[in-house]
Amino acid sequence: MCVLKLKIRIYAQPSTDPTTADYEYVKIKCIDGYTYILAKELIDSVLSCIKTENDGDKKYEIIESYKGRDLVGMAYEPLYPYAVDIVNKQKKKAFVVVADSYVTSENGTGIVHIAPAFGEDDNRVCAENGIGFVQFVDQKGMMTDDTD
Repeated sequence: MCVLKLKIRIYAQPSTDPTTADYEYVKIKCIDGYTYILAKELIDSVLSCIKTENDGDKKYEIIESYKGRDLVGMAYEPLYPYAVDIVNKQKKKAFVVVADSYVTSENGTGIVHIAPAFGEDDNRVCAENGIGFVQFVDQKGMMTDDTD
């Protein structure tokens, strides 16, 4: 199963995902073979690139519905496994869904990736939720040795 999120920064990946507590989210089984979680009102725009044999064919089936608050605390597998060790040494959380009001359903998937080292909202939300601080980009903009 995949949680579809708006990827803002590739270097910000080792962190967590916020959602909005009152939005309706759905788990869908898509014709591409994957299962996704995303904001219900954004399904059509997100899946607009998926083609069907006939224009009227369904692209997905809704399996479950959730409020954003139901997803809070849900863990997911990190893209970069080396971040796990760093966060564990800090005795902090990471790779879980949290909620915040700055996430919108205007575009994207209703789920945003955040990283505490890259943005005021990111840092605030992570601090409020006990999310570990991971920084894999050095002062020169290069990935650190931790990423080998």
